[in-house]
Amino acid sequence: MTDKLAPSSNLTDSLVDCRPQDILPHGPSKLFVDSYVWHQPGLGGAAAYTVTDEDVKDHFGILRGVDHIEFFGQAITVSCGIHYIAHKEGWTLEQLHREVLFLFLGVGEVRFRSQADVGDRLVALGYFTFHKFRQGITDGRIYAVPKHYDLEELFSEFNEERLRSYDLPEDCRLVTELFGTTGKLVKKSKLEAKRLHAGKENSEL
Repeated sequence: MTDKLAPSSNLTDSLVDCRPQDILPHGPSKLFVDSYVWHQPGLGGAAAYTVTDEDVKDHFGILRGVDHIEFFGQAITVSCGIHYIAHKEGWTLEQLHREVLFLFLGVGEVRFRSQADVGDRLVALGYFTFHKFRQGITDGRIYAVPKHYDLEELFSEFNEERLRSYDLPEDCRLVTELFGTTGKLVKKSKLEAKRLHAGKENSEL
C-alpha cells in the first residue's frame, strides 16, 4: 500500500531522520518516543522509548497499561500518519501543526503480555491496516529490547515481511499486542466550530 510521496519542504523521506519532538505535537512531559528506528512511508515503522522513573511514579514501579497504548499510538499511528499525510498533501510540518490535530479515536483490542519496568527499552512496531480520508488504523506490538543491541544495526535490514512477522531476536520480550488503533487528522477550524456550536446549544438549555 506504499504510495509515491510528493516532496514536503521540511520533512525527510523517512521518520528515522526526524526528531520525535518535531513530528509529534505533544509537550516534553507527554512525549513517549525517543527515536524512530525504522520506517517505510505508507506502511508503518518502529520507534523506541526507555521507561523513566517519572513514568512509573505512584504506579507500583511499572508502566501503566494506558501508557503502553499511548506509546504505540504516538510511535506508529500518529507519527506514521502525520508523515504520510504531510507528504501526500504537500504540507510542511509547520503548516500541518498549525492547521490540524491528529485525534486518537480508539483501539480495538489490547493484550498485555508482560510488564514494562523502569529502564526497559521499549520498541513499538506496527503497520497500517487501513488508510483513507486522513484516517489510519494500525496493528502492532511492543517489545522490550535488551540494551546490548544497537537499534540502528538491528533494524538496518528490516523490511515489510520482517515487520509483519515481528522478526526480532528471541531475547526481545513481548510486552503488548495492539489491534485496531485508530487516529484521524482533523482541521482545527472544524473542531473550534463544533465547540462553538456545542457552547451555543448549552447556553440555550
